Amino acid sequence: MLTCDCNIYDFQLSDHKNNKYFYEIMTQGNLKTAINKAQKHFTKEYGHKATHLERNVTGYPLCKM
Repeated sequence: MLTCDCNIYDFQLSDHKNNKYFYEIMTQGNLKTAINKAQKHFTKEYGHKATHLERNVTGYPLCKM
């Protein structure tokens, strides 16, 4: 049986233009690692980094990584 010593982080990234994305990220790293991964996705989607982070929330659109 395979096991993963991973952490799961749920959070929302948004910006001043009201763009929002919700993330559920499983990583062996810490919260900073998860945020960096999500910021890369957010930048790819919207062309700039998010300006706001809210932890422990879920919603739509949900990006699972």
